[in-house]
Amino acid sequence: MKGKISIGTAQLGLNYGIGNKNGKIPVESFQKIIDLAKQHEISSLDTAMAYGDAEVLLGEIGIQGFNTTTKLSSIPVGDKNIDTWVQDRIEASLANLKQDKLYSVLLHDPTQLTNSKGIQIMKALERAKNKNLMQKIGVSIQNPDDLKHITQNFDIDIIQAPFNILDRRLDQTGWIDKLHNLQIEIHARSIFLQGLLLMGAVDIPENFHKWNYLFNKFHRWLEANKITPYEACLNFALSYEKISKLVIGVDSINQFKILISTLSKLKTNTKFPDISNKELNLIDPTRWGGEN
Repeated sequence: MKGKISIGTAQLGLNYGIGNKNGKIPVESFQKIIDLAKQHEISSLDTAMAYGDAEVLLGEIGIQGFNTTTKLSSIPVGDKNIDTWVQDRIEASLANLKQDKLYSVLLHDPTQLTNSKGIQIMKALERAKNKNLMQKIGVSIQNPDDLKHITQNFDIDIIQAPFNILDRRLDQTGWIDKLHNLQIEIHARSIFLQGLLLMGAVDIPENFHKWNYLFNKFHRWLEANKITPYEACLNFALSYEKISKLVIGVDSINQFKILISTLSKLKTNTKFPDISNKELNLIDPTRWGGEN
């Protein structure tokens, strides 16, 4: 179970997450998280060039021995030499992170593969991969509808996508099985829906109250099964064996300790309540005015 965890680092560089009341996590606290992760054989990190100074701070902390994934920011539309731009950005990330090689580089904006520069962008990533700058290349998506075009036109190693007890589109559309059959790694993120799924009924923001019938059903199930929201969300995502990694952000050392503790006591064969929903204003945080 621990080998499936990839520590998300958005909170290191940004005030990230609807449930984050503490702002950016202090570097000293993240250092303790890294040290504890090593003790528990968690060795994957997920970051991005767009996460403020997260890459620089990770390099200062020291992440030798970790498999690090970063995400490439949108490539300037007018940039003529895409190959040079891509390689320069990846080398800058390696320098910031103080690593010789990345586990993977993902495109942060999948729409760039659907425009006229898509083929050039992917070829630039493939050249960087052939130069041994990273082991794998992939795409971070927000909507599974993007996957048909991507998988039909490009040879990729990883798809990162949102997946949680509310947002089950990746499963309901059949893409978990399809990607697994194509031998493409699935990295699931947003398993707590930026913390919305961890909130008590009284803490859920007013703009989500139209979906109270779903939250109430979830909370009644939690109470009946004597399980915390954190355990339920983590257990749900881990119940999908074909998902390779869960990207989980933490905003304190105590939260990371809860993750470690929860992983050791997860129940198997849990029957989860059906609270899935496809309304984007609920399941897509980019519709909330936040970061992706």
